Amino acid sequence: MLIPAWNERENLKHLIPALPEVLGRLGVGAEIVVIDGGFEDGTAERAEAWGVHVLLQKEPGYGARC
Repeated sequence: MLIPAWNERENLKHLIPALPEVLGRLGVGAEIVVIDGGFEDGTAERAEAWGVHVLLQKEPGYGARC
């Protein structure tokens, strides 16, 4: 599951812990990957603290290279 994130540190603390439970109830297995848009609010660190893989977007815009 890909989660694009830009300035989402506070929202991730609610989303990431809930996702495995919800996906499990649906019978869906997924790796969670957060794509950090580069806003320096600690989004990447928050996601990594939950054990989620993080890709850092290096170029601006939708669909930019990671």
